[in-house]
Amino acid sequence: MAGNIPKIREFPADNRYWRVDAFGAIIRNHNVPSEPFIQIVISPFLDTELTSKEPKSLAAVNATDYGQQQSIEIGVGQLPFIS
Repeated sequence: MAGNIPKIREFPADNRYWRVDAFGAIIRNHNVPSEPFIQIVISPFLDTELTSKEPKSLAAVNATDYGQQQSIEIGVGQLPFIS
């Protein structure tokens, strides 16, 4: 399934799975005024093997490394690809 997910340039390219923790502010995009940015807070999962995990455990507070949490901005047109 991961092969069908298009790459989003703003996400870290480190072969880890990242969880979207929060959606933040809408920010004006001066390069493409018709597509503003949305701020997304992401953090990497601690475990690299996620297929055997229950969805409930992936939502747990201790499933991700909050020390490596990042805030990125993507165009709102990319929101359908965020899952």
